[in-house]
Amino acid sequence: MKPTEPVEDIGARGVGPVRDPASVAAPLLVVEGLRIGYRTASGTHLAVDGLDLTARAGQITALVGESGSGKSSTAHALIGLLPAGGTVLGGSVRLQDEELTGLGERAWREVRGRRIGLIPQDPGVSLDPVKPVGAQVAEVLRVHGLATRRDAPGRAVESLAEAGLPDPAGRARQYPHELSGGMRQRVLIAIATAARPRLLIADEPTSALDVTVQRRLLDHLQKLVTTTDTAMLLITHDLAVVADRAQHVVVMSEGRVVETGPVERVLTQPQHPYTRGLLSDAPTLAARAPRGWSRTAGSPSVKAAGSGDTPALGRRSGTTGSAQAGAETGGSANGPGDAPPATSGMSGSVPVDASGDVPPRVARPPRRPRAAAATPGEELGDVPALIGRSPRRSRAVGPASADARQDSPPPLLRVTGLTRAFPVRGPVLARRRTRTAVDGVGFELARGEALGLVGESGSGKSTTARMVLGLERADSGAVLLDGVDVTAVRGAARRALHRRIQLVYQNPYASLNPRFTVGELVTEPLRNHRIGNRAQWAGTVRRLLDDVALPAGTERRKAAELSGGQRQRVAIARALALGPELLVCDEPVSALDVTVQARILDLLAGLQERHGLSYLFISHDLAVVAQVSDRIAVMRDGRIVESGPADELLRSPRHPYTRELLAAVPGSGTTKDTPWS
Repeated sequence: MKPTEPVEDIGARGVGPVRDPASVAAPLLVVEGLRIGYRTASGTHLAVDGLDLTARAGQITALVGESGSGKSSTAHALIGLLPAGGTVLGGSVRLQDEELTGLGERAWREVRGRRIGLIPQDPGVSLDPVKPVGAQVAEVLRVHGLATRRDAPGRAVESLAEAGLPDPAGRARQYPHELSGGMRQRVLIAIATAARPRLLIADEPTSALDVTVQRRLLDHLQKLVTTTDTAMLLITHDLAVVADRAQHVVVMSEGRVVETGPVERVLTQPQHPYTRGLLSDAPTLAARAPRGWSRTAGSPSVKAAGSGDTPALGRRSGTTGSAQAGAETGGSANGPGDAPPATSGMSGSVPVDASGDVPPRVARPPRRPRAAAATPGEELGDVPALIGRSPRRSRAVGPASADARQDSPPPLLRVTGLTRAFPVRGPVLARRRTRTAVDGVGFELARGEALGLVGESGSGKSTTARMVLGLERADSGAVLLDGVDVTAVRGAARRALHRRIQLVYQNPYASLNPRFTVGELVTEPLRNHRIGNRAQWAGTVRRLLDDVALPAGTERRKAAELSGGQRQRVAIARALALGPELLVCDEPVSALDVTVQARILDLLAGLQERHGLSYLFISHDLAVVAQVSDRIAVMRDGRIVESGPADELLRSPRHPYTRELLAAVPGSGTTKDTPWS
């Protein structure tokens, strides 16, 4: 069955094919009243309570919600892979009219892979690190009797090719660690689709990938669904992806469905406050919010812990207290739906000169307002208006004059001609080769300013950050902090500089020792630098945790007991312990749900206002960078290709690569061919 043309275009790529109701076939998957629970020491924890959904051939059904909503528990139940202690307490799951809830393990093995394919979120965990990727695809074919041991390797290469992996025959012999994140995700797609299942469950399949890689993978999955008449259940927290790709959406909160319907209706006329909150929390290409701005009532991220359904109104971003942090999980590491732990008039952007340096900013630009969610009953308009750009204040366009630069105070950070190359592995007797990761990068960062450094994986962003921090040796160039070269100092002077520059890591699950208490984690920098004593540390910890809106008593808990959002707040408090002037934030929200992302971005904005911090904010996501940055520098292949004030660069990009990044942002309403003003 081939889909008809979309009824309504939502976004540049639309919401996918919308079928004529008269031509819609019977659902491939029907879930009714599904209840999932987990055995705990205190009784049964109900993770999913009365879930209903359907998935039809040739369509994408999205299951949306934040961490703890029950999305992943639902996915695991549908494929018979609930973790230890988890069980289906009631309800029905029918695949092509066959009931699955009562199947034994032997029967499930006939279903998994053959009739239902799962694309998991993290290829780093899901792929066998000691087995070539081709062998892992071939194993699926052999297990289901679809290929002999002799034929399976060739069939595996075909599956890898269909998944869009370049040079599939060569890549099939490689191990997962030798592939990029996007390539590893394509291997997971090949594994999931090798046996031609009728239903695909994609559990956050692109959440950790660059926007351009994400777009290519989603293009591939959408084509797979429409050309093979496969049904897909897309599990995600990203409503922009839903707007671009799905036909039907089911919104979950605390284990229950709160809203469901066609994508264009749910996203343009949401009825439930939780859905409206998800929409308002979604990062947009609109630039950062004004001072004192607070989130819209109904946002899932503004509910105070223990406040029931009443949203906490009027809370200023970055203010202290427990409501913001507690709202991320209700004060628990596991939410209700989770399993218990196991220069031109054309543009204000500035082209980079021959030296690779970026002209300095002259004056701090004003805050830009962010789009707010609609009130109940108010139509939000089409999705691009919501997940695209909002009106900005007009400002003088073009590079700063020489006189204006002379009147500006000296920058806090000046980076000039930064270069770093790494050796490339090759044959033993071959001539040694190198790859240039950073090539002549230069920029300036004023006090109290936020500079976004954006680009794909491999563009040189993180290597640049490590050299700024003094964690990576530069082959040439200089990093000047108040005129002192970070790359040249040693000993006590180096330690003193490190107190002024601190790092917020990407993944709070990996950057914090899970066996340490929060108090020990926050005081560790103070101990290392011999600042204060044990009696003083207790007050310092309480002040820092209050600053990042973590409730009293958190200092006695271990990192393993906290949610992702709470852990990242701890990481920020730890970075603030030494009183730095500059925070280097390396993808600080990429591992978090959209609502938790919004809270952390608000927190960073509030901290910047109160403490006058400067941020070097590194991300592959332009929509996230737009929320926090005064200026943006775009990196590609080790060089800065474009830089300028955030709103002007987003509105009128000059470099083709910047346009490509903008076009790849889900729900942006742009394409590579969009005419830029």
